[in-house]
Amino acid sequence: MGRVRAAAFEHTTDARVSVDDQLAVFMPLRGSTDDARRTLDLTGDGNVTLQVHQDQNADAALLSGVLNTPATRAGPT
Repeated sequence: MGRVRAAAFEHTTDARVSVDDQLAVFMPLRGSTDDARRTLDLTGDGNVTLQVHQDQNADAALLSGVLNTPATRAGPT
């Protein structure tokens, strides 16, 4: 299961304004084709995870420090 934040907006004459947000949980449909996702723990404590397709070559050990590295930008600044 993955957790995301869902937001509700109201449309005004000028813009859309956020009026509420909640944590939401989405569970993939189960059946003859089971869930092809796998979850990688990026922090070691389960607080930050990354969902990837089971066929993707993603290694949690190689990604574990990615959130602690300085930010970089690509493209025009």
